[in-house]
Amino acid sequence: MHHFQVLTSAEQAKTKLNAHFECLRQCVNEALSERLATLLQSVDDVVSEAVVPLDHCQQEIQQRVNIAVQILDTGQFNTSQLFL
Repeated sequence: MHHFQVLTSAEQAKTKLNAHFECLRQCVNEALSERLATLLQSVDDVVSEAVVPLDHCQQEIQQRVNIAVQILDTGQFNTSQLFL
């Protein structure tokens, strides 16, 4: 009889432990998933912010190149045109 009680108690303890740790696993996985989403969004935000000045620089460079091409095409070179 005592042997059966020990085995039954052991099985109950295992069942409760498994249930408890499964709950912990789900909570940890959920927290990690949320943290990952936050970090990925942070990276996207940094990229978005970093691209704006680069886009402005690219536009400025393109404008200067266009001016240089126009000057070369017309054969008129006036350095003041390059620094508009």
